[in-house]
Amino acid sequence: MSEKIVSESDVEYKVITPILTQLGYDTDYFRYKVPVTFSQGHEKVTKEADVVIYDEYNEPVLVVESKKPTKKIEDYIEQLDSYAYGLKSKYGFISNGKKFILRAYLAGNKRINLVKDRVENIDIDSIKEILTDSSKMEKSEEEAISKKMIDRQSDDFAKVLKKIHQDIRNIDKLDPTGAFDAWSKLLFMKIHEEKYTKRTGNVRFSYEKFVEQKEVDREKTFIENTFNETKESFPKVFEDQNESIGLSIEAIERILKRLDGFNILDLPFDIKGKAFEIFLSSTFRGKGLGQFFTPRKIVNFMVKLVDFKIDDVVLDPACGTGGFLIGAFNKIMDIIDKTPKSYFSQFNTTKEAYIETIKKNNILGIDAEPRAAKTAKMNMIMWGDGERVYRGNGLDNKTKSNIEYPFEENGIDVILANPPFGSKEENDDILNKYELSDVKNLTECLFIEKSIKYLRPEGTLAIVIPDSILGSKSLKGVRDFIEENTIIKAIISLPNYTFRQSGVQTINSSILVVEKLPEDYFKEKERLEDELKKVQDKKIKDELKKLKDNFNDYYIYMGVAENIGYDSKGKSIPGENDLDRILKYYKGKPNLDNEEDVFRYQFDSNNFLIHKSKVSNRFDSRYYWFLDILNNKDFSRVPLKEYIKVRSVRIDPTDKPEELFSILSVTNSHGVILDEDDPKKFEVYGSEFNQKYKKVKAGDIVYNPYRINVGSIGIVPDEYDDYLVSPAYNVFETKNGLNNEYLLSIFKHPFYKLYIDVLATGSIRKNFSLKYLKQLQIPDAFLKEDVEDIMEVFKEIKKIQDQLKIKKEKLKYVVGDYLN
Repeated sequence: MSEKIVSESDVEYKVITPILTQLGYDTDYFRYKVPVTFSQGHEKVTKEADVVIYDEYNEPVLVVESKKPTKKIEDYIEQLDSYAYGLKSKYGFISNGKKFILRAYLAGNKRINLVKDRVENIDIDSIKEILTDSSKMEKSEEEAISKKMIDRQSDDFAKVLKKIHQDIRNIDKLDPTGAFDAWSKLLFMKIHEEKYTKRTGNVRFSYEKFVEQKEVDREKTFIENTFNETKESFPKVFEDQNESIGLSIEAIERILKRLDGFNILDLPFDIKGKAFEIFLSSTFRGKGLGQFFTPRKIVNFMVKLVDFKIDDVVLDPACGTGGFLIGAFNKIMDIIDKTPKSYFSQFNTTKEAYIETIKKNNILGIDAEPRAAKTAKMNMIMWGDGERVYRGNGLDNKTKSNIEYPFEENGIDVILANPPFGSKEENDDILNKYELSDVKNLTECLFIEKSIKYLRPEGTLAIVIPDSILGSKSLKGVRDFIEENTIIKAIISLPNYTFRQSGVQTINSSILVVEKLPEDYFKEKERLEDELKKVQDKKIKDELKKLKDNFNDYYIYMGVAENIGYDSKGKSIPGENDLDRILKYYKGKPNLDNEEDVFRYQFDSNNFLIHKSKVSNRFDSRYYWFLDILNNKDFSRVPLKEYIKVRSVRIDPTDKPEELFSILSVTNSHGVILDEDDPKKFEVYGSEFNQKYKKVKAGDIVYNPYRINVGSIGIVPDEYDDYLVSPAYNVFETKNGLNNEYLLSIFKHPFYKLYIDVLATGSIRKNFSLKYLKQLQIPDAFLKEDVEDIMEVFKEIKKIQDQLKIKKEKLKYVVGDYLN
C-alpha cells in the first residue's frame, strides 16, 4: 500500500482489492461495473457499482465503491447505500485510499457503520470477526448487532475524549473540573470550524493548519481568533464573550493531534452522543462535577417508564448534564424511525424536517449552574441540537439573562427530573409564586409543584425525590398537593447508595411517576371553588369532595429496588436486575378496574399494585412493602405503646456550676457506655454546659433516633444511674410486665432493624421518633415470664460481661507493674 495512489482506479486495485482478499473474498466472485437500478426522486435510474462480490449462490454480498484520495468518502455514503439497497446486499465498502467505511444494511431500512477508520489502522482479524458475528444474525437479532457496533465505536471515541481530558490535566495541571471546562471550549471550536468547512468547503482548523501557524510563530493568534469566532457562534454557551480558552499551546497541540481524522459533525448522532455520555459518566463523579450527573441506569430506567408520543414536548427543569433530555430525545427518535413516511406527508413535511423540528422545539432543559448548563448544551449538540437548554433557576420564570422561558404552565407533555435535594429557595419573589412555600421552602418540594404546574392536563412527570416527601409528617402538605392535582402511577424505592457516583454517599430516595388530572377536572374544580367563595354551602363542599373521589379509584404501582445494576461502589452487576423486572411488571400490569374487593395485587415479594384507598398518610413503597411482610408473619403481636413509658426529665447543669456531670453515649456495638477518655463527656463541670440534658435511671432504654436502625440502642447499667444523655436521644422505660432485656433483644434483631428503618422518615438522616416507636408491634410471647431460652442467653451474656470487666481491671494492674 506504499505505492503511489492518485486515481480512483489506483484505490480500487492497490488498496481495496488487497483488503478484500485478506478478508477471505475470492476474486473469482468479483464483478466489475455492475448495473444497479434504483429510485431517485420520482424516477428510476440505472448506474454502475464499481465492484460487487457475490456468494456461491450468486447472491450479492458486498458492494464496493472507490473514490479518489482527494474525495471525502462521507460525501458518497448515500450513493453506496443506494447501490446496496438496489442489489439487496447486506454490506457496503467504500474507500479513498486514506480512509474506509464498512457498512451493514439491516431490516427496517436501518444502516450502520461496522467500521470506520484510516487504512493504515485496519485490523483484518477484527473485521473478519465482525462480519462473522453479523452474518449469523437473524432479522430479529439485527438490532443487537447494530447496538454492538454503536457501542464499539462509541467506546473508541469516548477513549479519545478521556485521553484529551487527561492530557489537559497532565500538561496544564488543572483539576478535573478545570480540565473539563477547557476541554469543552476546544470541542466547541472544532464543531464551529467543521460547520464552517461544510458551508464553504475550506478547512481552517486542524492539526495540520496549527502546525503551519506554529512554524511562523502565529499559533497563539490562530487559536485566539478561532476561539473568538466560536464564542460568537455559540452565544448561549459562551455568555461571557471575554472568556479565554485557558489552555497552553502545548496542550492545544496535543489535543488537535488526537482529534486529527475525527469529523465530529459527520459521526452519527448515536455514536458521538453515546461516546460523550460514556465520557461524562466516567468524568462526572464525586464532588465538584458529580452533583450534576444522574447515573445512566437510573436515567434509562425512568425514560423507559414513560409512554412517549411522537410530538411530545419534554422538559427537565434541573437538567444537569442533560441525561434525561438525551434519553427522551432518543425515545422519540425511535418512534419517528418506526413511523411510515405517509404520516409526515399529511402534515406537508418530511421525516427529516420533522426530526429537525423536534430538536429545535421539543427538548427543553434548565439549569442554574453555568458549567452544568454548558455541558447539557454540549451534550445536546452531540446528539443534534442544544439551542433549548437555558441557564437559569428552574423555579423561576426567566433565565439568568432575565429572559422569560419560552414555555408556560399547562404546556409540557413530559417532565423528567432529578432536582437538587436539601437546599432552600431564599428569593421571596420566587417563593411568593408557590403554594408549597407555606409548607417548606425546600427546593425538592417546590420543584414538584412547579413541574406539576408546567404539565399539560394528562401530562406525565417522572421525578427523583427524597423519601422525606413520601413519609415525613411535616411534608404532608406536599403529598396533599400531589393527590389534589395528579393520579399517582408509580412509586419506586431506590437503594440508599444509588447516587454515590454523584458524590452523595447515602440518601433515601424514590422515583415518583404521576399523571396530571384531566382538564375537565380542573375546570369543574375551579367552578366549584368560585361558587364556594361566594357562599359557604355544604352541598358545594360535598360536590368538591365527590369530584376528587371520582379520580381516586385507581391502583398505584409500588416497587422496592435492591439490585439496580451496580453496587455501592459503582461496579456493574451483570444480568437482569430489579429495574428490569419493575419495567416488565409496570408495563404489563393487569387492569383491575372491574375487580371488586381487590385492594392489592402482588407481582413478587418486592412489587405490587395497591389501591389508592389503602394509601393514607404515607406514600413510601417500602412502608407498604414491609407492612405486607409483617402481616404475613405468624407470631401474635401487641402494640408497644401499651408497654412503655417515655422519660423526658431534663436538667440544666448550669444550675450547679461546680458539680461534675458525665454524659453517656449509645453505640451499636456496646449499647450505653461512658467514654472516660473524652473530656467533653467525662466529669464535666456544670458551668461548661450550654443546654439542658436528659437524666436517665438504671434500667432505662436509650436510643439514638438517627442510628437505631443500625443498632444504636442500649440499657442504662446500674452504675450509670442518674447520669446524663444528649437531649437528642430518646429515653423510655418498660412497664406492664415487659422485660427491658427482652425488648432490647427484639430491637437488635435484623427483622426489627428493618422494621425500624422502614418506619423512620427522612432522606439523608432517618429519624425514628417516639411517635414511630409507639407504632411498633412486638411478639406477645415476650410478655411472658417463661421465655427461658432468651433469659438463659442474657445470663450468659451478663456473665461474659462481668468476666470482661474483671479482665480489664487485671490488665490495668499488670501493665502498671511494668510502669513502676
